[in-house]
Amino acid sequence: MINKQRIILVLSMLIVIVLLSPVIAYADNDSCSLRLKFCDVAVDHWAYEGISWMTEKGILNGYNDGSFRPDNTVSRSEFAKIMVLALDIKLNNPGKSTFIDVDKTHWVYKYAESAKYYLTGFRTNAGDMFKPDSPAVREDMAVALVKALEYEDEHTDESILEMFADNNMLSLNLRKYVAKAVESGIMQGYLSGDGIKEFRPQNTLTRAEAAVLLFNTIKSNEEKINYGEEKITYDREEDYEDNENNENNEANQPILQARIENGKIMLNWTPVQGHGFKYYKIVISKNNPNPIYPNDGHLYCINNSNTTTVAIDTKNKYNNGDFGKYLTKGEKYYFSVTAVYKDIKIAGNSIQIKIPNN
Repeated sequence: MINKQRIILVLSMLIVIVLLSPVIAYADNDSCSLRLKFCDVAVDHWAYEGISWMTEKGILNGYNDGSFRPDNTVSRSEFAKIMVLALDIKLNNPGKSTFIDVDKTHWVYKYAESAKYYLTGFRTNAGDMFKPDSPAVREDMAVALVKALEYEDEHTDESILEMFADNNMLSLNLRKYVAKAVESGIMQGYLSGDGIKEFRPQNTLTRAEAAVLLFNTIKSNEEKINYGEEKITYDREEDYEDNENNENNEANQPILQARIENGKIMLNWTPVQGHGFKYYKIVISKNNPNPIYPNDGHLYCINNSNTTTVAIDTKNKYNNGDFGKYLTKGEKYYFSVTAVYKDIKIAGNSIQIKIPNN
């Protein structure tokens, strides 16, 4: 006698197999694991974190077959686009193209125009070229990222490049940008099998490298503006286009005052409204009675012209000072505010203050 229950069980199993077979076949054909976001980027891939972050934000996408293709080369056009999106650079759509090889109908037109202040261009007798289909190379990307983060005015010891055996291959006019990119942790070198470290400035950029570069840049920028309890508003330079377009405004000097409040030094200064204002730099020096940015480094960078009060915290790192990376309690320092405009820098008065012991 045939067992009906057994027949029903077998038929049920066959139905389940038939229903699941398209999914299984698709996964096998594409060599993808359903447990991974991309079949060619495992969780232990060196670029996994950067790729995951960039794809979650919609800045980079995978392919229809479930792959990311991390080793594919990135063109200058592609890098311009992902840089503009990742760093939230305002899209520029001028009526006339800057580049003779990128007209308004080209898909990268807006991104090339928006990124031209950061990416290197190519000047010829016929006009400037963007070379949209050329591969992005590492030393050019160092320039782009350092400029995007406004690190180019900060002093950098180029001797850091001596760690790379091929440092003589760097373009002379780009060395300071590469040094700053390495110093700030945005870019790193390669370690060959025999232990030699190289930067490989003319190497093309892969999709994985582009993802990690932008991810590191964003991480670096976020760490730089994390001031703990003191909330300082950061805005992009383009948010102050009205200042730059107001020809009646004259660059003026911030007048600084200071007080001790609840064991903290509170700085307050008069706001400036000058033409081309970019940001305030809070400057401190141990020995210079008239500190100014960039000569004496800076503690905070404030892009909002209406933010005119900060609390000084000994826990925040100082950039390029004459006293090390941190303020010392009980020591005296000179404080000042430099107003940075599009073309000039104006330092305000300075005040000497002793850091409270508590």
